[in-house]
Amino acid sequence: MRVELLPDGRTRRITTADPPAQDERHHSQAIGSYLTSAARLAEIDAGNSAGEVRSMLGDLARGLREAFGNDGAEEDTGRG
Repeated sequence: MRVELLPDGRTRRITTADPPAQDERHHSQAIGSYLTSAARLAEIDAGNSAGEVRSMLGDLARGLREAFGNDGAEEDTGRG
């Protein structure tokens, strides 16, 4: 059961097994998003997009080198 607000300000009680249309839309959008993500992960697992993964990892490595210096060659002197 849900309560619906009418344009004149009154309320109406509705008893139905169906969810409201807005909830149906949100659920279908969420399911579509989950399926898209699952398909992308399946492609990565299958090795179909290995170039993209390598590119992403290369970009990450470059960013870390730029942020932390030359190839991480800084030594830890143990001083805090």
